Amino acid sequence: MRKDPSTHRPRGIGASRLVSEIPLPGDADAVLGVFVDGVAQVEGRDYDVEAGRVRLRQPLRLAGDLTRLGALMTALCAGVYPQGHDVAVLVSRSGTPQLIAA
Repeated sequence: MRKDPSTHRPRGIGASRLVSEIPLPGDADAVLGVFVDGVAQVEGRDYDVEAGRVRLRQPLRLAGDLTRLGALMTALCAGVYPQGHDVAVLVSRSGTPQLIAA
């Protein structure tokens, strides 16, 4: 049985997860923008807005938290950092913009 890539969580020093969907808050009025590593994405090219979620056209690996081993190695100056992308969605909630991190 194959794992769903939108929920796959690999293990390791800088464990991260692969996402293709970002759930929206139930009271979100509209999606104002999607940003990957601070760069604005284009609706219809990079993502689509569907009922209650944003679907990324290409799954992205999100930056994960360091595991205990990774934190220890960083403390010992080994320079271990999580890899992946920072994804944020700007939504309107009751007319107020709010940034949601994936």
